[in-house]
Amino acid sequence: MFYSYLGPVRFFFYFWPSLIRFGVRFVRARRTAIRNAIARLHQIEQELEGSFDEATFQKVVERHGVHLPLVCDPFSALHARFTIAAEQERDIYYFICSSLLDDFFDQKTLTIRQINDIVFEPGMYKSGTFNERAFLFSHVFLLREIKHQQAYERVLRDVVQAQSDSLRQFDPHITEEEIQRITFSKGGNSLLLCRYYLDSEACEAEEQCWYRLGTMIQLCNDLADIYKDRQDAIQTLATRCTDAEAIADFFNEQVDGFRAQVALLPYPRKQKMDFSLAMAAIYSLGLVAIDNLRKLQVGAASLPPPEQVPREALILDMEKPANILRWVRYVHRHSWRG
Repeated sequence: MFYSYLGPVRFFFYFWPSLIRFGVRFVRARRTAIRNAIARLHQIEQELEGSFDEATFQKVVERHGVHLPLVCDPFSALHARFTIAAEQERDIYYFICSSLLDDFFDQKTLTIRQINDIVFEPGMYKSGTFNERAFLFSHVFLLREIKHQQAYERVLRDVVQAQSDSLRQFDPHITEEEIQRITFSKGGNSLLLCRYYLDSEACEAEEQCWYRLGTMIQLCNDLADIYKDRQDAIQTLATRCTDAEAIADFFNEQVDGFRAQVALLPYPRKQKMDFSLAMAAIYSLGLVAIDNLRKLQVGAASLPPPEQVPREALILDMEKPANILRWVRYVHRHSWRG
């Protein structure tokens, strides 16, 4: 039986070998995932007699290459296994759908009504462009694979609604409460959708982990995109932030809520600890980004005005040794100890 509670010394000898194993597996799994995604995309292009634009192609490959080892494999490891080929294939199709759906909304290549038709009435939709055909091909494939159709469709409707609602974030008068609702619904439900691509059955606490992790990933993305979003006049919790400590407190509340759900998971302690470490590796990136904001504020009552902050000051460079050390420190601090 694993230690009922790991004290500082025992946790030290658990943490470092586990982090190294996690890193090695991530590198290997990412390499394989990228190779498989490239092959699958080329097969789809050949079958549909067209091609993805370069930006979409790279987006699918890169997102799948990170998501599979960082998210899907740790959730599968709760059930004492890693993802199998069929689940990995579904993940590729998911990122085809999500990337093209982003384009439909962001580039306005489809109207809101057309988007609802292509998602919820795929059998009736008359596709024209390659992107529409690729979306339908991938979406229908996933629908055939899903075991819990009704639950999946409910989450999918929430995803599409959140994407539609996110257009309100161009309104400078939108309230922070509305921004938070959209942010959480968009990030949380987008990741919760992926729960249905795994064969393992998820309990309520596990589904809460999917959702809460998705909200934190969305927050991390917004923190990393502050400069870009300000240039594009997009209102996010990060672009609205005037106090680094306030957003740090808010982010840590989300971390605490997530860790509380991990504690409720009905799985062996060792599996929960490995899972917690992997999840901390994800959301600790947000904590490092907040540290960057703290450096900008340097003891002042508020952050400097946006026009006084250069772009490079907002870039999260994870190749810098100082940022890597901060990341390791946060992963260590937030990994669940049983």
